[in-house]
Amino acid sequence: MKIALRLGLLLTAVVLFLYLNQSAYQGYFRDDGYDNANWTRQIPLEGFSQALLTPLYLKNNFRPVGHYFFRVLGNTCDLDFPKWVAWIHVIHFANLILLWLLARRLGAGLAASSAAVAFYFAHAAIVEVVYQPMYVFDQFCTLFGLGCLLLYQQRTYVLSFVAFWLAMKSKEPAIALPVALLAMEFWFGGRKWWRPLPFLLVSLSFGVQGIVVNRAEHSTYSLSFAPADLWKTISFYSSQILLIPFAGLAVLLLPALVRRRGVWLGIILGVTSLAPVLLLPDRISGAYLYLPLAGLALAIAFIAEDKWLVPVLVVLGIWFPLNLYRLHENQSVLHRQAAANRAYVQTLSEAAPALPADTLFVIDTHPAQFHSWGIQAVLRRSLKRNDSDIKLQSVQNGDAFQRLADEKTAHLVWSPEQTRLKIVRRPPGMPALPFLDLSGEQGEWQLGEGWHQPVKRSRWAEVFATAQVERPNEASEFEITTEVIPEILKTEGTVRLLILQPPDVIGNVGLTKLGRETTRWPAPAGKGGLVRLEFLIGPDYKTIPDSQRPLALQIKSFGFSKK
Repeated sequence: MKIALRLGLLLTAVVLFLYLNQSAYQGYFRDDGYDNANWTRQIPLEGFSQALLTPLYLKNNFRPVGHYFFRVLGNTCDLDFPKWVAWIHVIHFANLILLWLLARRLGAGLAASSAAVAFYFAHAAIVEVVYQPMYVFDQFCTLFGLGCLLLYQQRTYVLSFVAFWLAMKSKEPAIALPVALLAMEFWFGGRKWWRPLPFLLVSLSFGVQGIVVNRAEHSTYSLSFAPADLWKTISFYSSQILLIPFAGLAVLLLPALVRRRGVWLGIILGVTSLAPVLLLPDRISGAYLYLPLAGLALAIAFIAEDKWLVPVLVVLGIWFPLNLYRLHENQSVLHRQAAANRAYVQTLSEAAPALPADTLFVIDTHPAQFHSWGIQAVLRRSLKRNDSDIKLQSVQNGDAFQRLADEKTAHLVWSPEQTRLKIVRRPPGMPALPFLDLSGEQGEWQLGEGWHQPVKRSRWAEVFATAQVERPNEASEFEITTEVIPEILKTEGTVRLLILQPPDVIGNVGLTKLGRETTRWPAPAGKGGLVRLEFLIGPDYKTIPDSQRPLALQIKSFGFSKK
């Protein structure tokens, strides 16, 4: 009867989970996942085995367990995304089973353990983990981490150490596992402190190596102890744990309110595995709560014991509709991202092989979750070339805009409004235009320095920008359409715009109105032909939120015209 009940609970969880996450099978890879699915096939097996066995911290973030998963599925499933999703769902359910077994092994009842799994199995904060193969590293870290704890409690210490090593080779938060093992030895073991010592020594070794490497290199993985950065990560994760702003901080009170060993152990596992993530302000994602939430779920299993079972079930019943609402919101975002990524990859994969072999690809805009390394992987796969043989450049690096004038340059312009990639090339012999519409349709090869990626059919200009246009002999006026955003007006109240056709001044204006505005001036006297324009804009608005570039003004179009 007990076996039938357990199988019934498992089957119910599987059916409900697949119903809630069925849209995952219509998803698509992000840049990291697409790249990993391709380059890992080229690594020999010796490379994975060496990385798995070495006691050294790997500087290039090579995680042999997860990357080997990419190698196997890349070779067997290629880019058939639903098959990838099926496998990460299998791993997720393996983690649910391990969580349930660990709670039961430590003394939690059947109903209480099931309540813990119910909290964890479709948590909205970790939906990315079951939608994107890239987070299989977190899945394996949790799989082997929970396996390590379970095997340790069963006193099979050698296998427990093997599981710990695999967790360490899956992802860095496993460094916190020895703290949980110490707590387990204290509350559930015989207080034989030599047992967790090998785990602790390995953890300290990798921790020291990681800190040394981290200090020597500056990247998004760089640790930060700055108060502002810590508050940024704490506020984010504490709001994701229970899906209520800062409510996750209340979890820290549980050990004092519920004096049970299992609660203390679960909170220790959750807090210590989250601690390293709190030091990464540039790598924030709800997916990184995958292991910490497993710790909280373990604590819930021991809160929901005896007379507290019904209150816990009531609270979960009230909380779960909120979770479903947030789950749907997050799934909608992931669905839009997947549609954008798929459209970009399909268009580029089909078009790239038909272009000349020496084509320079200039990345202008791209989907938010498909950056240059993913685009490089698409070209590597579709062109069947090495990275060194692929010409790829960002529009904001070097002379990219000037290179657009070359007929052998492909301008990759992504339109988020249309979910469409436009590959624009200058037609052979096409003359310079007198008027430019900065929406990416023309290739914009007449732009010079000081321009940035388009935003809603406009393009950001810096405080100094240049361009060339063909001035008609009959030109009577110069026209420019600009767009001023609220952040700029709040900062200074006025945007100064000076336009020169050296040595002549075309126009000088102070923009004080919010939104789009067209301004015209009489064209300066002179003959027709190719002329250089200079745009002087002030002040420098690089303090606009989320901007790291010295942006000044959005410009939609400009050029000469005839009345």
